[in-house]
Amino acid sequence: MDNFIDTWIQQTFGNPQDAPSHSQQVSSSHGTPKDHHSTKLLVCNACGHVHFAQTYAQILEQALNFGDYIQNADAHTREQFGFGSGCKWSLQEHLNGSMKCFGCGAPYTHFHAATDEEVEKMPRGITLQPLLDKDTEEN
Repeated sequence: MDNFIDTWIQQTFGNPQDAPSHSQQVSSSHGTPKDHHSTKLLVCNACGHVHFAQTYAQILEQALNFGDYIQNADAHTREQFGFGSGCKWSLQEHLNGSMKCFGCGAPYTHFHAATDEEVEKMPRGITLQPLLDKDTEEN
């Protein structure tokens, strides 16, 4: 893994050794995500794309951490993240990205909690994007 990714993961999520292992996250009987971290999955009503729910405070914290990282990164790293040649990182744009579907752009209010059946059908190995949870008190 590239050093800039390791650094960003460390700054955003803490020590990787403290993260749950794959076997802790996935049920061995069915290969479905366990809810032992209380991760709420949300499904877009328009396109079916799956996201993981976060509060506004969580989204803001991660956005600020990423902003600090990318603004202090070298030119090569900024370009790898799409922020080269005068393209500047924006907190508001970053926050807006967590308030709509990554797949189709539907607003976060057009999602429902994933059912067990929907979780079973999720392709394994996909990357989930965060989405503001409309049911949290911090909206």
